[in-house]
Amino acid sequence: MTKSEKYFKDSFFEELTKTTEKTNIGHEVVKNVETLFGHSISESTQAVLQFLQDYKSGAGFGDYFTTDLALPENQTNNTFKWLLSHGKIEVLAQAFTNSVMIGADSGGQQYYINLDLKYPEVFLHNSGVLDMKFLADSPESFAYLNLIYQDFMLFAHDHQIAIESIIDGELPDSPEISFFQEELKLLSGKINLANDSDVYSNYQEICNGLNGTELIATSSTNAMDAYDNAFWIMRLLTNNFETPPADIRSIPETNTESLENGAELLYWLWHYYFIGEDNALNNLCNRCKNHPAKIVRDTVSVVDILLKKPNELTELNYLRLQRDLLVNGNVPPIFEKEIDAAFLKPHKQDDYTISSTKKMLLKNLDDYRAWDQLAYAYNTLKVWEKAQIAAEKSLAFNPNSYYAWLQHGIALHEQKHYEGALASYDRALCFNGHPNLWTNKILALLESDKFSEATGHLVHQRIKVDTAYEFVSNYQESSIKLEEVETLLVKLLANHIA
Repeated sequence: MTKSEKYFKDSFFEELTKTTEKTNIGHEVVKNVETLFGHSISESTQAVLQFLQDYKSGAGFGDYFTTDLALPENQTNNTFKWLLSHGKIEVLAQAFTNSVMIGADSGGQQYYINLDLKYPEVFLHNSGVLDMKFLADSPESFAYLNLIYQDFMLFAHDHQIAIESIIDGELPDSPEISFFQEELKLLSGKINLANDSDVYSNYQEICNGLNGTELIATSSTNAMDAYDNAFWIMRLLTNNFETPPADIRSIPETNTESLENGAELLYWLWHYYFIGEDNALNNLCNRCKNHPAKIVRDTVSVVDILLKKPNELTELNYLRLQRDLLVNGNVPPIFEKEIDAAFLKPHKQDDYTISSTKKMLLKNLDDYRAWDQLAYAYNTLKVWEKAQIAAEKSLAFNPNSYYAWLQHGIALHEQKHYEGALASYDRALCFNGHPNLWTNKILALLESDKFSEATGHLVHQRIKVDTAYEFVSNYQESSIKLEEVETLLVKLLANHIA
């Protein structure tokens, strides 16, 4: 048994339990995940998933924090609809890469563990640049990397060693430094800290400085390729109006009849749907109806609704809109009908802004600025559902509108649809980094009990770690009155964001 395997088995989870509480939920998480993805998983992956199920999120170790399992239970009526309802690439990426998100670091980057039985590798994903990189060949290597990093940071602090000098390769002459170098050599070929992507690891500069060279390992799975290939589909599934790549293949390299991998099948199901290859899509749907992975079977059900019930107004309308825009280049008639007099006709109880805006839209339905104004007006009046509809109309005509994404996020936030709100805030942040947006996003994270992510985002906004912890802890312990949270958060961020 290697050092990393021994540490993972004997100490890693014990260290994590010091910073969190047991949940006593009792769900059969391993069985559920294996049913969801249609195959067995490794013992080390089972141990990680069981820990995430048994203990509350937010267990900290070094710069790494565990998170809630963002996966539907098997009792969920349709697991793929559940994924779509979250509206986040981070959640959908798990299905398209055969992986599960297990935690985040202080900068808000997420860690995924691959569910491959032989290669339970760990990947790092950055939601800001939407990129993924291979990090470690196993949970054991990842855990041991955390240990080395944490021990070194404590050593550097106790001995007043400047981290910058380590990053520059200026190593002090001490036996302890040699020890850390030897431990990193044990991980050479198992971890990848090379700076070859937009994803930045908190371990990267320090460990490379200690090692004297970049630590490079190669993934044995195709998780990164799967993520890159499916990226345009994930964008469409999260209402982002992505255009398929120019060099996209219309058929798989191997015949779909030979495909068994659930992630690949998901890719081709949505590929055929979005580019309008309905014959190939129907054939693949028929073959996948009895696939061992529940998530594949549920995807077939979603596609079936989209194809066979086009006049049924559902939460899937955005997908119909995007398909029609890609295939035909226009808005489908179903959306024209949806914008009817019942929604737009001015009423006596309307205030002046809403009444005048409705009259403008009756004359010109594609005026996205008017839809923005209507969404804002409804949000001001706390008519959240109508604000959501108006924002979605704006986005149908102008998907790059920061303001529409903001209003959409607020409407969902107030309806307690936190995952959708977070996705909308993220979209708005792609176009505008205003402090108010960060305030809204962090509030949504707090209200949805995503405390480790909220802490990570505060730190990412250059809030001191201790200050971030204190603020989130006070919120968890109800030391801050609910009505004061937003005001305090605004002040905190305003003092740190340029």
